[in-house]
Amino acid sequence: MLVDLPFQSTIRAIQDRSLWVVKVGRVFMRFLRTMLLLMLALSTAGSIPLRAEDGQRKIKDQVQPVYPEMARNMNITGVVRLEITITAQGTVKNTKVLGGHPMLADAASKAVSRWKYEAGPEETRIVSVDFKR
Repeated sequence: MLVDLPFQSTIRAIQDRSLWVVKVGRVFMRFLRTMLLLMLALSTAGSIPLRAEDGQRKIKDQVQPVYPEMARNMNITGVVRLEITITAQGTVKNTKVLGGHPMLADAASKAVSRWKYEAGPEETRIVSVDFKR
């Protein structure tokens, strides 16, 4: 005759819970690995040139942005990312703000629109303008 002692059911419950913890841990690690790969892909996506010619065209005249006085007084710093279209003659045709503080975006856009590039085929690229104190 087998007798089920009270501690045996406790041991079975602990074993079942331990298996559950291991399974949840594996799922969580898979989730973390996926998130890490996604963050890595997103962080490098902004630095990839939009066109192959991106690295070949040099800036001839790079106008520095005027730091907005209100942003300076409020100690606002940061990077503004812009998508720009460059004409075949090397002038900036249009700018589109992709990210950054709104107080800094207008100054960055005005400065970049005055940049001059070497002549070449029309292209679109992403540039960053850094505002530091």
